Amino acid sequence: MYISRITLRDWKAYQSAIFEFPAPDPSGGGNIILIGAPNGYGKTSLFEAIVLGMFGRDGLSLIARSPFSGNEKEQLATSYQEFLERALHRGAHSAGRNSCSVKLKFIDDDDAPLEIQRIWHFNDSGACLLNDEEVFIHEGSTRRAVGPDAGYSRADWFRDYIAKNLLPFTLAHFFMFDGENVSALAEQEMAAQVRTGIEGLLGIPVLKKLADDLRDYARDRQRDAPRGADKTIENLERELEALTRDYEEKSDRLKEIEPDLVRYKGERERLTRQLASFGAGSQALLQEQYEQKEDLNQQVRENHRKMEDLLLKSFAMALSGPALRTRCRERLESEGVRDRWENGKAQGDSNMDRFLDAVEAGIGSIAPTLTENQRESVLDTARRAWELLWSPPPEGCAESYLHPYLNEPEPAGLSTICKTWIRWPRPTS
Repeated sequence: MYISRITLRDWKAYQSAIFEFPAPDPSGGGNIILIGAPNGYGKTSLFEAIVLGMFGRDGLSLIARSPFSGNEKEQLATSYQEFLERALHRGAHSAGRNSCSVKLKFIDDDDAPLEIQRIWHFNDSGACLLNDEEVFIHEGSTRRAVGPDAGYSRADWFRDYIAKNLLPFTLAHFFMFDGENVSALAEQEMAAQVRTGIEGLLGIPVLKKLADDLRDYARDRQRDAPRGADKTIENLERELEALTRDYEEKSDRLKEIEPDLVRYKGERERLTRQLASFGAGSQALLQEQYEQKEDLNQQVRENHRKMEDLLLKSFAMALSGPALRTRCRERLESEGVRDRWENGKAQGDSNMDRFLDAVEAGIGSIAPTLTENQRESVLDTARRAWELLWSPPPEGCAESYLHPYLNEPEPAGLSTICKTWIRWPRPTS
């Protein structure tokens, strides 16, 4: 992987600048690119842009102090915020621009581009807004944006991504330093350089930074503790007192039930021995008896169901007696005759008009022609003759309905009910 392009905007002396770098010669094994210029022409600014563009705050140690100093207690010469406030191009504010950016484009071994852009924002007075720092990473020729999922720290995610795909900042001392640090590097003892490199490989700088953060957190918590310490101690003392009382009550209860526990324990052991003495045969017999019991219970439930069915459907009919059932059957049959007679009469009434129309049409063919009175007389006679077809009601026809709920359109249904009732045996005492 190699740097293909560096784009700067409002970074120190660079209002807008683009630096292009050629691809490595495949036969040469790599590129060696020298950037030369007189003092004050921005060589160090370009180096700082590369370092902070990749690592952000983590890269400040590569700029603010000698990378192999070995002095773990040495504080950074300047803060990240102060450095960035001095890095903003002096003409940016006057032109209405309140941000600066560094964009680094890399090409990996598969010729796929990887672009990292970091943007810093400032307020109108020139103060850097560290919480508004933005990082954007795009992969491939389609510039697919990558980033953390919701709930994940963006700073941690980008730090891990750059460490996996480019270079961990703990190892950057070996590969990233400007010309001003070369002499300091040469003066360093080899042992110090090796120690620093091993620590970087093991991630010890990260652990040390974490330890410092934990100490700061503990110090802040200790400083805030006195404000609520007395109240907290009071609450804890009350909780301890309540727990002590609860413990004493449960101890007294345990003393009360200890004799019962001994007795129940002996009973359990006796039953366990008795069960063990039964043997496999007794256990099989017990299982068989249990299954028989379930079968008998099932038979009892089935008999209960049959008994309920008899009580609901047949018991009342059996108690009624054959005489009552006979009279009821005769009544139902007479009501059936009336039902058929009424249905036939209703059907005949619906056809009477058609019959009279046919008679009237036949009168017209009589010669000599009938007078009006004669024609009306013939029609009245035909009407009375039609009505006499349904009067009087047939023999065995009931005068009214006592059991309309048992009458069915099909006579077979009523007949079946009557036959069933008459055949029912007389109950015995």
